[in-house]
Amino acid sequence: GVSKGDQVVLWAPSAPAWVAAFFAVARLGAVAVPIDMRSSPDFVERVVGQTDPKIALLAPATRGQWKFPAPVALMDDLAALTEGTPTADLSSVQPGDILELMFTSGTTGNPKGVILTHANLMSNVMAIDQLVPNYPQYKVLSILPLSHSLEQTIGLLVPLKRGASIYYLGNFQPATLLRALQEQGVTTTLLVPQALQLI
Repeated sequence: GVSKGDQVVLWAPSAPAWVAAFFAVARLGAVAVPIDMRSSPDFVERVVGQTDPKIALLAPATRGQWKFPAPVALMDDLAALTEGTPTADLSSVQPGDILELMFTSGTTGNPKGVILTHANLMSNVMAIDQLVPNYPQYKVLSILPLSHSLEQTIGLLVPLKRGASIYYLGNFQPATLLRALQEQGVTTTLLVPQALQLI
């Protein structure tokens, strides 16, 4: 039932299902509203209060915190939800169409929705693609939240443009991270100082 211009909340951890949902929203011409898993109930309430989500795609961990009228589907159930269903009516998506509303942290006031169009994201991808080294066997370990533009651009869209594989961690424990680096043959990961301190 999602169509062009509808807003879809994505409140789940970074994983292949999150990526599939994001691209489904993009292909429908709908508007993604990504929310960080670590967001406080107050932050989520303020974001939902500024949007009108048609549906919320959640994780089991966030399902119990959803107190809003929009219907819910669990990211873990997306594969089962799509079995045997007809293809949605796909409208024409233009570069200037809104792809997502990404909200600021709200640390200095109410969160503010930043409008990003399809052209905005592609412009970022093309610019960053010239700066990030390309490896023959490009394999990315995605650690940062896909609800943030840094990870979306450099940890998802640029690697996919290059045909790279992306591996998602189930949890961010140093032992899990080091094992993934070795077992997956990772060449690249995007980190912030806080993540490095945990390692």
